Amino acid sequence: MILTAFLLLFVFGTFYFWFVLRVWRGLSNLRSHSVANKRIPFVSVVVAARNESGTIEKCISMILEQDYPRSKFEVIVVDDSSSDSTADLVRKMVKKFKNLRLYKLSPSRNESIGRKPESVALAVSVAKGEIILTTDADCQVPRTWLKSMTKDFAGDVMFQAGPVVEMQTGSFLNEVESLEFMSLIVTGAGLIGAGRPIICNGANLAYRKSAFKAVQGFEGTASSNDDETLMQRICNRNIGKVRFVADAEAVVRTMSNNNLQSFLKQRLRWAAKKGRYEDKTILAELVLLYSFFFVLLASAGASFFVPELRIPVVMMFGLKIVLDYLAMRRGAHLLKQKLNVFVFLVAELFHVPYIVFSGAVGQFVSQEWKGRTFDR
Repeated sequence: MILTAFLLLFVFGTFYFWFVLRVWRGLSNLRSHSVANKRIPFVSVVVAARNESGTIEKCISMILEQDYPRSKFEVIVVDDSSSDSTADLVRKMVKKFKNLRLYKLSPSRNESIGRKPESVALAVSVAKGEIILTTDADCQVPRTWLKSMTKDFAGDVMFQAGPVVEMQTGSFLNEVESLEFMSLIVTGAGLIGAGRPIICNGANLAYRKSAFKAVQGFEGTASSNDDETLMQRICNRNIGKVRFVADAEAVVRTMSNNNLQSFLKQRLRWAAKKGRYEDKTILAELVLLYSFFFVLLASAGASFFVPELRIPVVMMFGLKIVLDYLAMRRGAHLLKQKLNVFVFLVAELFHVPYIVFSGAVGQFVSQEWKGRTFDR
């Protein structure tokens, strides 16, 4: 048993450390790309909204206040059967702004699936822009957002992921959650920099309408057919290049969860996407990563009864902390964010059990979001 535990720790630990080092090296490859073509492209900003009456007005207002020629962009809001005043609020704004349009997604009999892909696909089908820029209805964007996300969109670049950070509330839980969220953005950025795009965040994406059509969009209506799937298809089918916009002027701020329960529910939804990858090596990598966390947690528990496991577990955990910190420090510098060492260490204590729990439970338990239950 002890020899088996040593072997599993070594094998899965080696893969995890190689993965983190790849992210770390990928982050160093991210840089601003200067282009000769200074033509200002027409951009269609897409916002899919469901029951966002508390945030939609501010979100749309900040988009409309961009440091970008108003004649060169439009904002398309798609209301996904909201039961609150979201559509009414946007409809009032449409009367004031010529470049703002509202569409309503037709009701569906099947309310146990996510319909954001349908909303985005509808917006893309009526979009006038050659570039589609997406964000969420509860996000806040800087005035430089459009300019920053499109200035280097030239040549064979077809998809660009942008930086997203959580808004600060001042609570310690928010600090830990924001750091964990930043780790996901940093990981996605590093993998893109390494030429292995796997994860991104739909709150800040830009892609060519032609690329969306070339891969037949999301090719379905299930909630799993999301922005990451689109990015992977564009890359895997050799439609064009995928980049990460390493620019502080492109940072989008998203709402944080108010409590631990909502945080866990959100992460369980994110963890629910299993086995839906055209490139099956992606799934293999994710399984290996999860295996590392599972074996490390199991070995840590067993070490209370098997003293011989304590030293290798402590060494493995210590090396994980060091490598995670190096990657996060580089990522935080890239996003112009502060990395609190104390908060980082606290987050590391919960990182392993949190991943094991959410990764397992998310595959089997149905999740609820804004009045809809997402069946497994």
